[in-house]
Amino acid sequence: MAAVGVVNQISYVLIMLYSVVSAGTTVLISQYLGAKKKKEASVVAVTSVAVSLLLGLCAGFVVYFSRRQMLMFLNIPSELMGYAMTFLGIVGGLSFTQAMIATLSAIIRSYGNTRITMYISIGMNILNIIGNSIFLYGLLGAPKMGVAGVAIATVISQAVGVVVMLIVMMTGSMQNFLSETLYRYRGRF
Repeated sequence: MAAVGVVNQISYVLIMLYSVVSAGTTVLISQYLGAKKKKEASVVAVTSVAVSLLLGLCAGFVVYFSRRQMLMFLNIPSELMGYAMTFLGIVGGLSFTQAMIATLSAIIRSYGNTRITMYISIGMNILNIIGNSIFLYGLLGAPKMGVAGVAIATVISQAVGVVVMLIVMMTGSMQNFLSETLYRYRGRF
Protein backbone atom coordinates (compact mmCIF):
# COMPACT_ATOMS: atom_id res chain seq x y z
CA MET A 1 0.00 0.00 0.00
CA ALA A 2 2.81 2.41 0.82
CA ALA A 3 4.53 1.76 -2.50
CA VAL A 4 1.30 2.27 -4.44
CA GLY A 5 0.66 5.50 -2.52
CA VAL A 6 4.04 6.91 -3.55
CA VAL A 7 3.52 5.86 -7.17
CA ASN A 8 0.13 7.55 -7.19
CA GLN A 9 1.91 10.89 -6.74
CA ILE A 10 3.58 10.33 -10.11
CA SER A 11 0.27 9.17 -11.60
CA TYR A 12 -1.39 12.40 -10.47
CA VAL A 13 1.27 14.41 -12.29
CA LEU A 14 0.59 12.40 -15.46
CA ILE A 15 -3.16 12.91 -15.09
CA MET A 16 -2.62 16.67 -14.78
CA LEU A 17 -0.51 16.58 -17.95
CA TYR A 18 -3.24 14.71 -19.82
CA SER A 19 -5.89 17.07 -18.45
CA VAL A 20 -4.28 19.94 -20.35
CA VAL A 21 -5.08 18.23 -23.66
CA SER A 22 -8.58 17.29 -22.55
CA ALA A 23 -9.35 20.83 -21.32
CA GLY A 24 -8.25 22.30 -24.64
CA THR A 25 -10.30 19.69 -26.45
CA THR A 26 -13.41 20.58 -24.47
CA VAL A 27 -13.01 24.30 -25.12
CA LEU A 28 -12.41 23.98 -28.87
CA ILE A 29 -15.12 21.40 -29.54
CA SER A 30 -17.66 23.36 -27.49
CA GLN A 31 -16.84 26.55 -29.39
CA TYR A 32 -17.17 24.86 -32.78
CA LEU A 33 -20.39 23.08 -31.84
CA GLY A 34 -21.80 26.34 -30.48
CA ALA A 35 -20.96 28.01 -33.79
CA LYS A 36 -22.64 25.12 -35.68
CA LYS A 37 -19.29 24.08 -37.20
CA LYS A 38 -19.64 20.35 -36.68
CA LYS A 39 -16.97 19.34 -39.19
CA GLU A 40 -14.37 21.52 -37.47
CA ALA A 41 -15.40 20.05 -34.11
CA SER A 42 -14.85 16.53 -35.43
CA VAL A 43 -11.42 17.51 -36.78
CA VAL A 44 -10.50 18.78 -33.30
CA ALA A 45 -11.80 15.53 -31.77
CA VAL A 46 -9.77 13.29 -34.06
CA THR A 47 -6.66 15.46 -33.72
CA SER A 48 -7.00 15.49 -29.93
CA VAL A 49 -7.22 11.71 -29.81
CA ALA A 50 -4.07 11.40 -31.93
CA VAL A 51 -2.16 13.97 -29.84
CA SER A 52 -3.35 12.38 -26.63
CA LEU A 53 -2.27 8.93 -27.75
CA LEU A 54 1.15 10.20 -28.82
CA LEU A 55 1.61 12.17 -25.59
CA GLY A 56 0.54 9.18 -23.51
CA LEU A 57 2.91 6.82 -25.30
CA CYS A 58 5.83 9.25 -24.93
CA ALA A 59 5.10 9.90 -21.25
CA GLY A 60 4.72 6.17 -20.60
CA PHE A 61 8.07 5.53 -22.29
CA VAL A 62 9.78 8.19 -20.14
CA VAL A 63 8.15 6.94 -16.94
CA TYR A 64 8.98 3.31 -17.64
CA PHE A 65 12.65 3.91 -18.35
CA SER A 66 13.23 6.52 -15.63
CA ARG A 67 11.04 5.06 -12.89
CA ARG A 68 13.96 4.19 -10.60
CA GLN A 69 15.25 7.78 -10.71
CA MET A 70 11.76 9.15 -10.10
CA LEU A 71 11.26 6.90 -7.10
CA MET A 72 14.68 7.72 -5.70
CA PHE A 73 13.82 11.43 -6.06
CA LEU A 74 10.73 10.76 -3.94
CA ASN A 75 12.96 9.11 -1.29
CA ILE A 76 11.09 5.83 -1.30
CA PRO A 77 12.52 3.37 1.25
CA SER A 78 14.63 0.60 -0.24
CA GLU A 79 12.31 -2.13 1.08
CA LEU A 80 9.45 -0.65 -0.98
CA MET A 81 11.49 0.05 -4.11
CA GLY A 82 10.73 -3.29 -5.79
CA TYR A 83 6.98 -2.97 -5.28
CA ALA A 84 6.96 0.64 -6.44
CA MET A 85 9.09 -0.19 -9.51
CA THR A 86 6.67 -2.96 -10.47
CA PHE A 87 3.55 -0.85 -10.03
CA LEU A 88 4.98 2.24 -11.72
CA GLY A 89 6.38 0.17 -14.57
CA ILE A 90 2.95 -1.25 -15.38
CA VAL A 91 0.62 1.66 -14.58
CA GLY A 92 3.00 4.46 -15.57
CA GLY A 93 4.41 2.68 -18.58
CA LEU A 94 0.91 2.08 -19.92
CA SER A 95 -0.43 5.48 -18.91
CA PHE A 96 -1.55 6.19 -22.47
CA THR A 97 -4.85 4.63 -21.33
CA GLN A 98 -5.23 7.48 -18.82
CA ALA A 99 -4.48 9.99 -21.57
CA MET A 100 -7.08 8.42 -23.83
CA ILE A 101 -9.69 8.34 -21.06
CA ALA A 102 -9.18 12.04 -20.34
CA THR A 103 -9.48 13.06 -23.99
CA LEU A 104 -12.27 10.68 -24.99
CA SER A 105 -14.39 11.65 -22.00
CA ALA A 106 -13.82 15.34 -22.83
CA ILE A 107 -15.01 14.72 -26.39
CA ILE A 108 -18.07 12.76 -25.30
CA ARG A 109 -19.00 15.41 -22.73
CA SER A 110 -18.54 18.18 -25.31
CA TYR A 111 -21.12 16.50 -27.50
CA GLY A 112 -23.58 16.63 -24.59
CA ASN A 113 -23.32 13.05 -23.34
CA THR A 114 -22.28 13.79 -19.77
CA ARG A 115 -23.99 10.86 -18.07
CA ILE A 116 -22.33 8.27 -20.27
CA THR A 117 -18.85 9.24 -19.10
CA MET A 118 -20.00 9.04 -15.49
CA TYR A 119 -21.41 5.53 -16.03
CA ILE A 120 -18.23 4.44 -17.77
CA SER A 121 -16.13 5.77 -14.87
CA ILE A 122 -18.29 3.93 -12.36
CA GLY A 123 -18.00 0.75 -14.43
CA MET A 124 -14.22 1.12 -14.65
CA ASN A 125 -13.98 1.52 -10.87
CA ILE A 126 -16.14 -1.54 -10.27
CA LEU A 127 -14.08 -3.55 -12.74
CA ASN A 128 -10.89 -2.36 -11.06
CA ILE A 129 -12.14 -3.43 -7.63
CA ILE A 130 -13.13 -6.84 -8.96
CA GLY A 131 -9.80 -7.21 -10.76
CA ASN A 132 -7.88 -6.16 -7.65
CA SER A 133 -9.69 -8.81 -5.63
CA ILE A 134 -9.09 -11.50 -8.23
CA PHE A 135 -5.37 -10.83 -8.68
CA LEU A 136 -4.59 -9.88 -5.08
CA TYR A 137 -6.29 -12.84 -3.41
CA GLY A 138 -6.11 -15.39 -6.22
CA LEU A 139 -9.87 -15.68 -6.65
CA LEU A 140 -11.42 -17.72 -9.48
CA GLY A 141 -8.21 -19.70 -9.92
CA ALA A 142 -6.08 -16.66 -10.79
CA PRO A 143 -2.57 -16.54 -9.37
CA LYS A 144 -1.88 -14.31 -6.36
CA MET A 145 0.09 -11.53 -7.99
CA GLY A 146 0.25 -8.85 -5.29
CA VAL A 147 1.22 -5.38 -6.46
CA ALA A 148 1.67 -6.50 -10.07
CA GLY A 149 -1.89 -7.87 -10.05
CA VAL A 150 -3.28 -4.60 -8.73
CA ALA A 151 -1.43 -2.72 -11.48
CA ILE A 152 -2.65 -5.14 -14.15
CA ALA A 153 -6.24 -4.80 -12.91
CA THR A 154 -5.92 -1.02 -13.05
CA VAL A 155 -4.63 -1.02 -16.63
CA ILE A 156 -7.24 -3.58 -17.76
CA SER A 157 -10.09 -1.51 -16.30
CA GLN A 158 -8.71 1.61 -18.01
CA ALA A 159 -8.33 -0.21 -21.34
CA VAL A 160 -11.92 -1.45 -21.12
CA GLY A 161 -13.01 2.13 -20.41
CA VAL A 162 -11.16 3.36 -23.51
CA VAL A 163 -12.79 0.70 -25.69
CA VAL A 164 -16.27 1.51 -24.35
CA MET A 165 -15.70 5.24 -24.92
CA LEU A 166 -14.56 4.59 -28.49
CA ILE A 167 -17.68 2.49 -29.09
CA VAL A 168 -19.86 5.27 -27.66
CA MET A 169 -18.16 7.81 -29.93
CA MET A 170 -18.55 5.69 -33.05
CA THR A 171 -22.19 4.80 -32.41
CA GLY A 172 -23.47 8.01 -30.83
CA SER A 173 -24.54 11.39 -32.13
CA MET A 174 -21.02 12.29 -33.25
CA GLN A 175 -20.57 9.17 -35.37
CA ASN A 176 -21.18 10.73 -38.79
CA PHE A 177 -18.85 13.66 -38.29
CA LEU A 178 -16.06 11.59 -36.78
CA SER A 179 -16.35 8.95 -39.48
CA GLU A 180 -16.18 11.57 -42.23
CA THR A 181 -13.18 13.19 -40.58
CA LEU A 182 -11.35 9.90 -40.17
CA TYR A 183 -12.05 9.05 -43.81
CA ARG A 184 -10.91 12.45 -45.03
CA TYR A 185 -7.72 12.55 -42.95
CA ARG A 186 -6.81 8.83 -42.91
CA GLY A 187 -3.59 9.38 -44.83
CA ARG A 188 -2.34 12.09 -42.49
CA PHE A 189 -2.24 9.99 -39.29
